Amino acid sequence: MAPSAADRPAVFSSNMVEIICVITLAGATGMGSIGVGALLLGLPKIGRSFGISGGELTWIMNSLNLISGATLLLMGSLCDLIGRKKMLVFSYGWFAVCSLGAGFARDDIVFDVLRGLSGLGE
Repeated sequence: MAPSAADRPAVFSSNMVEIICVITLAGATGMGSIGVGALLLGLPKIGRSFGISGGELTWIMNSLNLISGATLLLMGSLCDLIGRKKMLVFSYGWFAVCSLGAGFARDDIVFDVLRGLSGLGE
């Protein structure tokens, strides 16, 4: 007998576990967009705070995307080795720590590097 749409996958023990999984995974895809949007709004103030403008501001916007794209295959391989769930939890933590560090950065280079390193967790 073929499974129906109402059958629950074996990994989900209850409706609540399934709902939490959907919210977590949907939040993961939206995290990058929300971060870029918030940074875009604050970019003029960040530039004034660090005393930078023009091309130096583009590094703030694009360092995360550069590192994220450059390490995509490597991170996919790590997911296969250590497991998707562990990698998801680790990447959320890594992104949070690097973003927090970038929030306290006093230099534009440190800010750019921490933004780039947070791309490993995105």
